Amino acid sequence: MDSAAPVLWTQDRWKVWHVPGFDPGPLVERAAASGMAVQGQFESTCGFQGYWKGGPLRFKTAVRYQAKQRLLGLQHPRRSEFENLNWLRARMFCAPRALAAAEFRQHGLVRHQWLYTESMPNRRTWSEAWPELLPPGRERCIVHLADEVARMHSLHFVHRDLFPRNLMVDPSKGAEQPVGFLDAWAGGPGMGLRGPAYDIACLALDWPDSWTDPEQALFLNRYLDRRNAHGKPVKRIPAWIRSVETQRETWVHKLTASSRRRGGRPIPKSNWRAPIRG
Repeated sequence: MDSAAPVLWTQDRWKVWHVPGFDPGPLVERAAASGMAVQGQFESTCGFQGYWKGGPLRFKTAVRYQAKQRLLGLQHPRRSEFENLNWLRARMFCAPRALAAAEFRQHGLVRHQWLYTESMPNRRTWSEAWPELLPPGRERCIVHLADEVARMHSLHFVHRDLFPRNLMVDPSKGAEQPVGFLDAWAGGPGMGLRGPAYDIACLALDWPDSWTDPEQALFLNRYLDRRNAHGKPVKRIPAWIRSVETQRETWVHKLTASSRRRGGRPIPKSNWRAPIRG
């Protein structure tokens, strides 16, 4: 189902892109019945267990996305995430299967959107699982994360929202893919202005508080090694590391200035320096 072309389903002002074999009709009816109050909830439909998230778009936001779609060919966030998650799965990355993405239009603008992804049992977010992992499990997750992020970047896909809360962990010893990816709406194939260094900067936000220096060095060295192995080496490594540090510091300043961005999380430490210099 991951590699098959999505099906377009339409009804009134709704457009829904879904994988073959999935019926989006019941979710459309539930969204309408709830007054479009889809905020993020686990929901069962048509024999599937999944996570349903969405929300309205304010008028200014809807106009901005309409312009981006017409001028740049960019999709709305939930449809973009639908395409990106299934792009990753088609290339054997661990990610939830996106079953459907919907847009509801008013006066020619998308004013509501939602995404339905299949549940992935036994997985927790990185932020939840990390404090409980013992050293062997931590090393296994770091190595797998470095391998997969390097492979992702070598395929010219940048996540652009690669924070620990958007990573999944299967802490069981026998997991073939202990780390998986969530919330890929902001990224996609094509490097764009925010390239691989931006992804690493997002990952590194929590490193001073939750990773030891040897763990940070393990990730960075493994990542650089795997980029070489894929034939996509990082050029001018010292300058690239400085770019990671600078972009991380920019994020620290943004989070310091905005409690909304922090979402109740503590402000990351500033002036972090990578434990390797290239």
